[in-house]
Amino acid sequence: MSTPPITAPTELPAELLRRIIEQAAREAQLDDLEWMAQSLAIVCRDVHSWILPILYHTLALNGLFDASLSRETFQPAPYMAHVRCLMLMGASNRAYALHPDILAAFPHVHTFAINRVSLRRLGLVCDFAPSRLIYFSRSDRLFRDRHASQTLRHVTHLRVDAYDSWTVEIARLLPSLSHLFLDYIEKVGGWPQVGVVEDHLRTVLLCHPNCTRIVLQFHDRVDSFEDTPVVSLLRAESNVRDPRIHVYRSPVQTNAQASRWRMFKACARDVRAEGDIWEAGVPLFTGDAE
Repeated sequence: MSTPPITAPTELPAELLRRIIEQAAREAQLDDLEWMAQSLAIVCRDVHSWILPILYHTLALNGLFDASLSRETFQPAPYMAHVRCLMLMGASNRAYALHPDILAAFPHVHTFAINRVSLRRLGLVCDFAPSRLIYFSRSDRLFRDRHASQTLRHVTHLRVDAYDSWTVEIARLLPSLSHLFLDYIEKVGGWPQVGVVEDHLRTVLLCHPNCTRIVLQFHDRVDSFEDTPVVSLLRAESNVRDPRIHVYRSPVQTNAQASRWRMFKACARDVRAEGDIWEAGVPLFTGDAE
């Protein structure tokens, strides 16, 4: 029995070849192999045009190295038009002042991921009125600022560290909130009590009766892909049994001891993998996969 001939890549239908290359680029990014995706992008002009939106779908910038966005040196670049999620981590209160019209160069951004310093910086630029916000900070001071509260009044989707009581205080300050993603991080003393998580959920649902979805993620102190004890306890004992509550487990788990920058990068992988992280996860109380 003869071996069937192998089809050369150049003989494949153009649309199939394009899908294969795009998928290879996505997988390379999820595996932290950006160099492979970049190599694909320089094969030819057509392949470059296919890969560019994937390479720059999510752009994560560390505040130590984002001088290119500063008031003095900013020059719009073509790739910025492809960015859908802009992640900006400010390094210090003395970080560069952003160009006031910077967001005009990112016309298709629908999700911002920022920390406290970057929230202050973006609050000073034109047209910053996000509807989807990932906030990696354990300070709610800026949310109480009058200018910031006006800027954030349109936020419908929020992802935030679930840190003590201020987590729900932030949620109270966002009148348009419809989707909430809570990251719980295991502390040295262990996981939060089920009652603490219940209080968070109860308060959010009370303040936002029209909230359509809450997603919980629990980060272990060591890498693990098993359900954490608190998830099992919630399923067994919780009195806040609501179909809007979901639990998510990232395919690339980052442990609780990771640096803030590593948390940003892990979140970037979540965004690339899931498309819409606020729609990720499975129902907490039914056990039925979506």
